[in-house]
Amino acid sequence: MVSADCDSSACADRVCAKATCKDQIQNQGESDVDCGGTQCTACALNRACALASDCQSGVCLSSLCVPVSASGVALSRAHWTAESTATNGWPIAEAIDGDATTRWTYGADQAPGMSVTLDLGAPRYFFGVELDCILVPGDAAAGFDLFLSVDGTFDKPAKSVVGSQTATVTFNTAVVARYIRFQLNQHTTTWWSIDEILVTQ
Repeated sequence: MVSADCDSSACADRVCAKATCKDQIQNQGESDVDCGGTQCTACALNRACALASDCQSGVCLSSLCVPVSASGVALSRAHWTAESTATNGWPIAEAIDGDATTRWTYGADQAPGMSVTLDLGAPRYFFGVELDCILVPGDAAAGFDLFLSVDGTFDKPAKSVVGSQTATVTFNTAVVARYIRFQLNQHTTTWWSIDEILVTQ
């Protein structure tokens, strides 16, 4: 007998063990390991959910427990990657390296359709996104559409933003996405540069 033979998914000494909320196994209808469902306590933030009742916060969005209000804490860049449609720009990694003294630039005059896509590494919740362009203020995006996606498929923009040296996009409630796309929607005779991208929870 193995664990897969048991309703509890737990087997000890060839005997099915009773499911508990401390067995480190997702069973008995739990939405995540040892939390959620009708048997265990509600899940903490960033744990999986199916219903609002699965979450300590009482908010389940895109199968993720999210908070009711923003904390302002910056999301870790640990697993971030990014890409741009530029073919002659500087390394896009400089826009997500956490160093405000470095910058990425597109290397061409701004035009609608130019884009940068940020991959957070996994679906995450957040309340705000910021594009900083302080080193060369004239290269700030004149205007852009912000797209969000969990799976890499983009539909309609979540926001349309007028650019500035520090372009901030905020949401009244949490949003969940893995991919964030910044797509220019205006022509200018200046290049497009980004010192840093900041995402806040």
